[in-house]
Amino acid sequence: MLNVVAIMGRLVADPELRTTQNGTNVCSFRIACDRNFARQGEQRQADFIDIVAWRQQAEFVSKYFQKGSLIAIEGSLQTRQYQDKNGNNRTAVEVVANNVNFAGSKSNGSNQGGGSYQASLSINIDTHDADGSVKVQDGDVNAIAAICNFKNEIVSGKVSSDVQVGGTYDNPELTITGQLADGKISGYDVHDVDANLHLLDHVVYIDKLAGQQGTDGSFTADGYVTIGGPIQAHFSAQKLALGMFTKSAGLAREVHGTADIEATFGGTTDNPSADVTIAANNGGFQGSTFDAMNGEFHLKNGLVDVKDFSVAKAINGKDYTASAKGIVPIKALFANRNEDLNDYERIKLDVSLDQADLSILPFVSDQIDWALGPTKGTLEFTGTLAHPLVTGSISLSDGAVKFKPLTVPVTEMTAQIDFNGDTMTVRDFSGKMGEGTYTGQGTLKMNGLTPSEYDFSLTADKLDVQSSFFKGPLSGQLRVNKDKFYGMELPKISGQVDLANCTISVPAIPDSDGELPDIILDADVNVGDKVHAYSSYLYDMYLTGNVHFGGTTRHPKTSGSVSVKRGGTINYLKTEFNVREGTAYFNQVDSFLPSITFLADTRLTQAKVYLSITGPLDNMTFTLRSTPEMSQSEIIQLLTLRDAYKAGQANLDAGDLLIVGLQMSFLSEVEDVMRNMLWLDRFTIARGSGSAFDTHDEESSKDIDVYHVEMGKYITDKVMLKYTQQIGGDDTHRFGVQYDMNDRFGLSMEKESQKFIVGLEARVHF
Repeated sequence: MLNVVAIMGRLVADPELRTTQNGTNVCSFRIACDRNFARQGEQRQADFIDIVAWRQQAEFVSKYFQKGSLIAIEGSLQTRQYQDKNGNNRTAVEVVANNVNFAGSKSNGSNQGGGSYQASLSINIDTHDADGSVKVQDGDVNAIAAICNFKNEIVSGKVSSDVQVGGTYDNPELTITGQLADGKISGYDVHDVDANLHLLDHVVYIDKLAGQQGTDGSFTADGYVTIGGPIQAHFSAQKLALGMFTKSAGLAREVHGTADIEATFGGTTDNPSADVTIAANNGGFQGSTFDAMNGEFHLKNGLVDVKDFSVAKAINGKDYTASAKGIVPIKALFANRNEDLNDYERIKLDVSLDQADLSILPFVSDQIDWALGPTKGTLEFTGTLAHPLVTGSISLSDGAVKFKPLTVPVTEMTAQIDFNGDTMTVRDFSGKMGEGTYTGQGTLKMNGLTPSEYDFSLTADKLDVQSSFFKGPLSGQLRVNKDKFYGMELPKISGQVDLANCTISVPAIPDSDGELPDIILDADVNVGDKVHAYSSYLYDMYLTGNVHFGGTTRHPKTSGSVSVKRGGTINYLKTEFNVREGTAYFNQVDSFLPSITFLADTRLTQAKVYLSITGPLDNMTFTLRSTPEMSQSEIIQLLTLRDAYKAGQANLDAGDLLIVGLQMSFLSEVEDVMRNMLWLDRFTIARGSGSAFDTHDEESSKDIDVYHVEMGKYITDKVMLKYTQQIGGDDTHRFGVQYDMNDRFGLSMEKESQKFIVGLEARVHF
C-alpha cells in the first residue's frame, strides 16, 4: 500500500510544542497551500492542512519555524476519530511528517542592509543529510555578520556570494563563490576581491582568493587547511598598506608605507608552521620614517625564529640601521608575569643599535613631532612579554627632539643608559633648549611592566621654553621618586622652579570631572624679576612672590602668595583698570586655586571708577564704585557706552546692548593684535575725542562715532611715555609722560595743542 504526501506551504500560526504523558514531544501546526489553478475571474484558493510532527521533527519545527515560514514536508496521510466539546463524533485528516525541510525561493527572499538574500535548505532529521543553497546579492558585510552572530569591526562593503550546501550535518560539503566589488579593511580601500572556497571531508580548499588594495596593491592566496589536521597554504602580496595590518591588530598609531609579503604555511592547525618575509619601503610610524624595513620570520613548534629584522634610513647622506635577531616563543607572549618558564620557553632577542637613529621616538609618544640623532648600543631581551628582562647599554650623541606643545626643540642631546635585568640606570643625560641647558640622572627598577622603584633628578638652567601659556627661560631642580604618604606608597615630585624674565598666560580654569593621579608634592615656585602675566582682554601685569605646593595632587596643601607690581592693568567691561594692589593668596583647602584680592581704578571724563575683585579664582566677586557716587547700573553704562552715556539714563534697549557687545569684541581683537605687534604696554581704543578739555555738552555727546587711540610704553619700571590720537574728529592728539612714585601716588604731564595738563593722582583704597 502507498501512502506518501509531499507538500509545501506557509505556517498560518506559530507551531505548538507539547509533551505527552509518556514524555514524547509532539508539535501540531497548520499550513496554507495555494491551489495550482483558479476559475476565471476568481482568486486562487488555498487549502489549510493540519500537520503533526513527532519527537526530533517536533523539536526542529518548534525551534526554527514561526508564523509565515515556508516549509516543505514529506510524510503520510492519516485519519483519527475524536469527540468535539459538544460530544459529537468527528474525523480529523492530517499529515504526519516524516521529513521537515526549510524552503525558499526568489520570490520570498529577504532584504537586509540593502541586499537580496535567498535561501533554500533542507535537513533530514533522521539521516542528517543536507541539501540547499544560499544566495546573496549586494549584501552588507556587517548585516551578514550580525545574522551569523559574528562581531565585525574590520571589514565593510557589499558582498555577493553563492553557497551550495551538501553532505551531512556532521560532515558538511560547501562550495562558496563570492565577490567584494568595493569594500574596506580597517578603513583602507579593498576592491575586486574574488573568492572560491570548497569544504569537503573537513578540509577547506582555497581554490582562489585574490583582490586589489588601493591603487597599486594586490594579494592572492591558495592552498588548503584541514580542520584538526595538516595545513598547506601560500599568501602573496605586493604594495599592501602597512596601516591596514596595524589597524586590524588594534594599534592606534598612525602607520604609512607599503609592503611586499610572502608567506608559506604548513604544519597542522594545532601546531602550525610558517615562513614569512616582508619588505617595506618609504614608511613610517607617527612622525618616525624609514627608507626600508625588511624581515624574515620562521614559525615552528611554537617558536618564532627572527632570522633578520632591520629598519634603515638615510640622513644627510649617512645610513642608519637598527636590527634584531633571536627566538620569540609563542608561550612567552601570553604567559602571566609570575609564570615560571624554562629557558626554551623564554624570549631570547638581540637588538643592535650601533647604526641606529633617534627617529623612532615619535612612534613611542604622540607628543613628539620629530626626533633625530645617532644612537649606539646593544640590548638583549629575555624573559616574557609580561616580565621582560633587558641587559646592555644605549648611548646618544648630538640628538634633537621636537615636542608638539613647544616651539623650540631640544638640541645637543647626550645620554648614556645602562640596563641590567629589571633595572635601568640613566647617566650623563644632558642637552640644550635654546641657550639654556639641562642635566639629569636616575634609576628605574621594574616588577614586570610596573615600576617598583625609581629616583630621577633634573636640573634646568634657563631653558628657552616657548609655548602657548609660557614664554621665556625656565630654571629649577626637580626630583621624582617614590615616597610614603600616611602609609601609602606614591610618586613624589620635589624641588623648586625659578621664574624670571618670562611671560605667563594662565589658561582658563578647567571644568573637568577627571581625577588627577595621586602624587606627593613638595615643590616651590619662585616668582622673581620681570615675570609678566598676560592674557588677552583680561590682565597685563608683572608679578613677584613665592608659592609652596605640598600634600598630594588630590589633596593639595598650598602656601605663599604672588603680588602685582606697579603698572599692572585689568580689563573689565572693555575698560582698562590700573591695579593699585593685587595679591593671590594660595591658602585654600584642597585646592590649587588661589584667593584673589585686587584693587584697581580708572579715570574717565565723567568720573573716577574703582574696581574691587575678591574671592577664590573660580568664584570671584566684582564690585564697582565711583567718585562722584553712582549706582552700579550707571557705572556699567558709563564703562560700556562711554561718550554715549548720559547721566540719569538707566535703561538700555536690546539694540543698544547688542551694538555695545559687538563693538567691545571687535575692538578687543584689534587692541590685542596692535599691542603685540608694536611691543607696547598699553594700546586702547575708546569712544570719544580723548581731549582732556572736552566738556561733553549735549551737542558733543551726539557725536558718538568719534574714537581715540591711547598708546603707552614703560621705558623704566616707573616711567611710561604716552600718546593719544583722535580718529574721526578734528585730529586732536596728546602726548606726555606718566611717573609712578609708588603704589599710592602718581604724577603725569601731557601736552594737548598749546596747553599742558599736569596731574597728581592719589590712589584711594577701599
